[in-house]
Amino acid sequence: MYLHIGKDIVLKKEQIIGMFNVESILETKEFNIIIEKLKTENSITDISNGEPKTLILYKQKDNLCGVISNVSSNSLGKRNKND
Repeated sequence: MYLHIGKDIVLKKEQIIGMFNVESILETKEFNIIIEKLKTENSITDISNGEPKTLILYKQKDNLCGVISNVSSNSLGKRNKND
């Protein structure tokens, strides 16, 4: 099964590690470490149009990747359950 996370990005559900509300985790040390690692490895995509709501972490082959979306984690969670 697949999950549409915004714009033209669709991920296999098996690839998804987690979906996190950016507002809730923005000030945490772990968020900053993950974002810096993804930026260093050029493995993060921002499709939020300046309104970051959700960080989606996923595996692509053996690499950790991330997408910052303007779709809320609640909406993505509902999409995930409906399939």
